[in-house]
Amino acid sequence: MDIIKNHHFVSQFYLRKWSKCGKKVLTTINNSNIRNMNIDKIASSNHLYRIDNINDETRAILLKELKKQRLPIMGDLLEQIINNMSIMNTLKSLYTQNNITKEESILKSNTVEGVYGLIEDLAAPLIEKLINNDIEDFDIDDYQNVFRYAIYQLTRTPKVKNITKEKVEPILENKNIDYKNYHIIMSLIMSEQMLLTFIEKLFKITIMENNTDLNFITNDNPIFNIYPIETNKVKFYLPISPRKALFFEEANIDLKSAIALKNQILNGKQYNKYFLDSVEITREEVLNLNNRMKENSDRFLFLYEEQDLVNT
Repeated sequence: MDIIKNHHFVSQFYLRKWSKCGKKVLTTINNSNIRNMNIDKIASSNHLYRIDNINDETRAILLKELKKQRLPIMGDLLEQIINNMSIMNTLKSLYTQNNITKEESILKSNTVEGVYGLIEDLAAPLIEKLINNDIEDFDIDDYQNVFRYAIYQLTRTPKVKNITKEKVEPILENKNIDYKNYHIIMSLIMSEQMLLTFIEKLFKITIMENNTDLNFITNDNPIFNIYPIETNKVKFYLPISPRKALFFEEANIDLKSAIALKNQILNGKQYNKYFLDSVEITREEVLNLNNRMKENSDRFLFLYEEQDLVNT
């Protein structure tokens, strides 16, 4: 197994939806001139998800957070990752540098990147179905996998990392916890916690059909809450192609119906009517969402046509 060095914080399969050739995408960097850039080289950073050290203090705080709220399969996987990285850190002093370097580097660099790869592999064919309106057999597991991909995308970007760092790093320093290593795994835990919360609140996915003369644009921080944080309201927006976008928001149903739906889901019924909807969007709405996408970018904007930027 080779060491994976180039870690993407926006999925390559996602960016290809804005590519005409499948290899390059029209990009602006810090509002510079538009250029055609290789998808495998953009929205990525070397060893972005590399874990260098999980000491006892970091392990304890991560496991404590993980136990608060978790979905079974991913929760178990994250617990195993935390323990394995902690054990590796403990045993490191027992081995010489030459004996452990390669294996250690592979685990440190590939583990979390592999988690994101797994989530992307599950979501990619489902997002293709949403784009093609092939949703007749879309079930609750599909819904969770698309939602999981969206939430993990929300928490994995450098922009979110830097925002969180300002608030959390000073607290961690007093506890002998390195922020970088903490954040890499904590972002996974936080994603699972958010996903479970939104599922319990019966969030639905609305497919936005864009039949206007404008394309949706996207960026390097492609999912965001359209409501200001002070409103305590949540409605996530994520374009999935130049002609399709998704809203994730709480379903507007009464308590009795919500309880009935939850019971059906818990009993294994593959029921999709409450969590999938589709509406056609207006040109004005596309323009507004594109402007919001532009405002929410960190460094990169991605376009299907050069004129899409002119229209924002």
